[in-house]
Amino acid sequence: MGVVVAGVTVFGAWTVLGGGISINLDWESFRPSSEGESPAASATPEPTTGATPSPTPGLPAVNGSPLSLSTLETAWKAKGLTLFSEGAGKGFSGQAVVPAAVRARRGEESALIDVLVYPNGGAVKADWNLGSGSSPSPTDGRSMPASQSVWWNQNVVVVLVSGDAAIAADAKAAFLGL
Repeated sequence: MGVVVAGVTVFGAWTVLGGGISINLDWESFRPSSEGESPAASATPEPTTGATPSPTPGLPAVNGSPLSLSTLETAWKAKGLTLFSEGAGKGFSGQAVVPAAVRARRGEESALIDVLVYPNGGAVKADWNLGSGSSPSPTDGRSMPASQSVWWNQNVVVVLVSGDAAIAADAKAAFLGL
């Protein structure tokens, strides 16, 4: 997909996050735009291929290996949780991925959960201090919002921002059981 910016075509992938758009650019693919190419026509995003669609409308298709956002959604829905997109997680700084904010609801109770899906288990270690039996914490130069709890599993970090204890317990059990 190309977008013309100041006479240069930029290639990248678009991901819609609730009310915003995340653009992942391939900076190595800059090239001058073609003569006569209309910038307005080039600005229309094309769908990305290869990403597993999210079963929850509004949540981005975020792939990783071995876990993806759709893997978590399936596990959480199996616990009876209804999920809604809350856009991008807020209060993070320096992480290599954009967190997806997920509202998990059951009846009148809910929890706000930010999910950071990394391409693989090695990539998550650049942003987070991970240790068996301890809660993840951001590495130097990175920050996160105040939270109730933080969990990690393989290539995903989940931040429980706020919410009901029973929903949090079910979300954590489903996530750590993957």
